[in-house]
Amino acid sequence: MRNALLLAGICALALGPAAPALATDIDVTGMVNLSWNDCGAAGTANATFACTTNGPAPAGLLVCSFLAPAGTTNVIGLDCSVDMVLGSVTALEPWWQVGTGGCRAGATTGDFDYASGAFASCTDYVAVNAFKHVPIYATYPNGRGFGANTLRFRGAFAIAGDGVALAAGSEYYALKITVGALNSTGAGSCPGCLTPACFVLATVHVVQPVRVGTDWWLSGQAPGGRDYVTWQAAAAVGSCATVPAKNHTWGRIKALYR
Repeated sequence: MRNALLLAGICALALGPAAPALATDIDVTGMVNLSWNDCGAAGTANATFACTTNGPAPAGLLVCSFLAPAGTTNVIGLDCSVDMVLGSVTALEPWWQVGTGGCRAGATTGDFDYASGAFASCTDYVAVNAFKHVPIYATYPNGRGFGANTLRFRGAFAIAGDGVALAAGSEYYALKITVGALNSTGAGSCPGCLTPACFVLATVHVVQPVRVGTDWWLSGQAPGGRDYVTWQAAAAVGSCATVPAKNHTWGRIKALYR
């Protein structure tokens, strides 16, 4: 029950109506990594999928990670946001319409589970203390200033008790997004799988109890890493640094979480 209440609280903070911050927000840049198949330098910068199968193997596995800032002594949860923009088109292709009612509804899932698979390059501090499998919220951000060819993925978790202390400067696993291969080919397939795209890890919100006094908003590529990756080589997209989410002020980004 306590786990359920904690998760509900963090998701309400991330996705609910306006609410006061739980602690003082501190913004730190140069702290996040985004890769395919594993964290940071252990993963790859581009994913290529032939779009000729419908599974069961996923089309891609997107791994978020972050460097822990000093003072993360009682982490009780994370709230992560990944933004995507499609190249060469002005609207979201059906293959990426993975939300409720979309052509591929439910084809993309999110979790914080790194206990299975070859994930040993970064630290999995969630372990058995958290909800590992969580809903991933796919949002078509029209009206949020991102454009019709963009998509935002969101995921959050909570752990029980006073939380976990993280080692400053160490790299930790965060949200994992599984891009499924459902309806990629054949009867009932959804067009757009081959369209190049860019993904940006916009924010990792590290949540601590209010008594600790500090929450962390992490963004920007870690030294030697990257905060964006490409899909299908993304030759038509150009620089992923132009993805709209990277150009917002911190106030505007954080307003999306309130």
